[in-house]
Parts: sequence; structure tokens; C-alpha cells
Amino acid sequence: MKKLVFLLIAVFVITGTMMAQADNHSEVTISNESNGNNVMVKQRQDDDEQNLSEINILNDSDDNIVDVKQIGENQYSDIDITNGSSFNDVKVVMKDEDNISEVSIDESWSNQVDIKQVSEDNYSDVDISFYSDNNQVLVRQKGEGEHQSYIRILGESGNNSVSVKQRGEDQYSEVEISDFSNENSISVHQDGEDQYSNVNITLASDFNTVDVNQDGEDNFSNVLIEANSDFNQVSVIQD
Repeated sequence: MKKLVFLLIAVFVITGTMMAQADNHSEVTISNESNGNNVMVKQRQDDDEQNLSEINILNDSDDNIVDVKQIGENQYSDIDITNGSSFNDVKVVMKDEDNISEVSIDESWSNQVDIKQVSEDNYSDVDISFYSDNNQVLVRQKGEGEHQSYIRILGESGNNSVSVKQRGEDQYSEVEISDFSNENSISVHQDGEDQYSNVNITLASDFNTVDVNQDGEDNFSNVLIEANSDFNQVSVIQD
């Protein structure tokens, strides 16, 4: 199949008035064996207006590059990679307050996702499920604090690498590996005060490696391994 290469640049600069709120909304879908595409989305807002970006890579679409940059408050980024889509590279940068990032990798392999959130009240959710192997996910949350990160690897998904780096106060990280998901590598690094880390490995998930490093005051770490989950390695360091 001949590769289709295109560059899509979505640049929204919208200003609102006191009478009406103006929001940015960008939706990009790459599907049906569409390969080698380069997509760039830039969204900028002022005041309390919302940036919304939705990226869908579907149905055996490979080797695509997606770059999302959002500047402003109340930002939301949603990325879905599914149905046998592989070797895609997705980067999301979110600046200012109240950032929400959601990433779902479903039945897809060897994708790279990089999420960077700067400011306070950051929320990141990553789901890797249904035979999704060899994916790499990096989540970086910086700012004054109140960061939340949730990672789930489910449904016989293996050899995935996920790294979470949080800096600030009131940080929360939760990692779940479940449903025969084996040989995954998870790294959580929290730097600041009032840090909480929760790790669950369950339902016959084996040979996973989890490293938790908490640097600061008032640290709490909870690890649960259950339900026939064997040969896992968990390291918790609190400084």
C-alpha cells in the first residue's frame, strides 16, 4: 500500500467575551491502514477557556507521528490507539492549570506515548489492555502540586514500559497490573511533600518489575501482590 504522508496543522487562537465562552476543540482520526502520517495540533487559550484535543489511531494504522501542544487552563487531551495499530509516536505537552490527559492503548503494539504536564492540578490516566505489548509510556507532571497519575496494564498485555515522574506537593500515583499481564516494567518517581503511591499486581500477573522512589516528606507507599501472581519484583525507596 502506498504510504500517505500529510501534515495537518490545527492552530486555534480564540478569544472570548464576558458574554460567551470560546473553546478550542480539535479531533483527528487516522484509520483503516493509514500509515506514515504527521499530525500537529496547537491550541492556545486565555482566561478560563478550554482546550480539547482528541486523537484516534485505529485499524492497523502504523508509523504515525502526533504532536499536541496545549497552552491555557482547563485542558483535556484524549488519545486512543487501537485495533492493531503499531509503531506510532505520540507527544502531548500541556501548560497551565487543570490539565487532564487520557491515553488508551488497546490491542496495539510498540507505540510510544510521552505526556508532559506543567503547572498544578494535573491528572493523567493511562490504560494498556487486551494483548497490547511492547508499548512505552512516559508521564511527567511538574508544578506546584496536586498531581494524580493512574496506570492500568490489563488483559494479557506484556513487555510494556511505563515511567511516571511527579514533582510538587500532594502527589498521588496508582499502578495496577492484572489479568495475566506479564513482564511489564513500571517506574514511579515522586519528588516533593505529601506523596502517596499505590501498586497492585493481581490475577496471575507474573515477572513484572515495579520501582517506586519517593523523595521528600510525608511519604506513603502501599504494595499488594495477590491472586496467583508470581516472580514479581517491587522496590520502594523513601528518602
